[in-house]
Amino acid sequence: MNVACLLLAAGGSSRFGGRKQLASVEGQPMIQRALEQLTPVFNQEVYTVIGAYRNEVSPLLAGRCHVIEHLTWNQGLGSSIKTGVNTIIQQSNYDGILIALADQVRLMQSDYSELLSRFDGTTIIAAHYCGKNAVPALFPTRFSQNFRT
Repeated sequence: MNVACLLLAAGGSSRFGGRKQLASVEGQPMIQRALEQLTPVFNQEVYTVIGAYRNEVSPLLAGRCHVIEHLTWNQGLGSSIKTGVNTIIQQSNYDGILIALADQVRLMQSDYSELLSRFDGTTIIAAHYCGKNAVPALFPTRFSQNFRT
């Protein structure tokens, strides 16, 4: 299966107090920690949506992933997902897109690999915690028509 990863890191982090993407987690910026876990699983197929603090975050991403600058990030998470999905489906013919959040710092390569191993190209695969399905979640690209502009 040819699967891309969409890492969401565009928000302003107002509840956090700002610049969550740059917050130190085990001695490294949160965004880099997320990429450290995702890159080995998805190789060169990681796309990261940035918006708020993009001038500070962008240098940390150089050569590590495809960067998607979302200038209207303040329209919310759904807007970032739409921008990311639309960009990804224009780049290549993927079977699926895994949506991940940069602030889920306890997720490891093995967690992403487990989701990927369960993907058959036809069914949505999602993490399940606190009694509900949540991200990270892996969608067949046939669902991407719901995001197109």
